[in-house]
Amino acid sequence: MAVNFLFRCLVGSIAIIAGFVYFVLATIPERDQSLGLACGLLFAAPFPVVFLITHQIARWASPVAGIVSLCVIAVPTAMFAVPGVVASYIVGLLLTFWWIPVGTSHAAISSVIERSNESSQANATASVQQYVFDCRDKGFKDTEIKEQLLNSGWCKSEVEQALLAAHF
Repeated sequence: MAVNFLFRCLVGSIAIIAGFVYFVLATIPERDQSLGLACGLLFAAPFPVVFLITHQIARWASPVAGIVSLCVIAVPTAMFAVPGVVASYIVGLLLTFWWIPVGTSHAAISSVIERSNESSQANATASVQQYVFDCRDKGFKDTEIKEQLLNSGWCKSEVEQALLAAHF
C-alpha cells in the first residue's frame, strides 16, 4: 500500500512536471523555450521531491507521523504545486521576454512612445495652424491670434511655430 501510494505520488508529480513542460513547449516561441523551460522546472520541480522525501521520512518514523505528514505536506503541496507551476511559467516568461532582451524592449517601447508623441505633436501643430488660418480669414491680426492661443494654454513656441508655418 505504501509503495502504491508513493508510486501514485511520483506519477502525479511527473504528470505535473510533464504537463508544465508541454505547456511551455506549446506556448513559448521556439527560440525562447529552453530558458522558459529551465526557469519553470527550477521552480516547479521541488514540490513533488520535497513531498516524497518528507512523507517517506515521516512514515519511517511512525505510522501516525506518516498520516500527519500526509495531511500537513500533501495538502499544501497539492495546493501550491499547480500555482507554483503557473508562477514559474510566468517567471519564465518574464525572464524570457523582459529581462533577456531588456535593451531591445526598452528601445522599441521608447521608439513607439517617441513616434506617438511626434504624431500627437504634429496633429496639435496642424490644428493650431488651421485655427490661425481660420482666424486670419475672419480678419484677426497675428498678435490677437497669438494672445488667444496663449490664453487657451498653448505653449509660446508652438504658437510661434504655427504662426510662422501659416505664413507659407
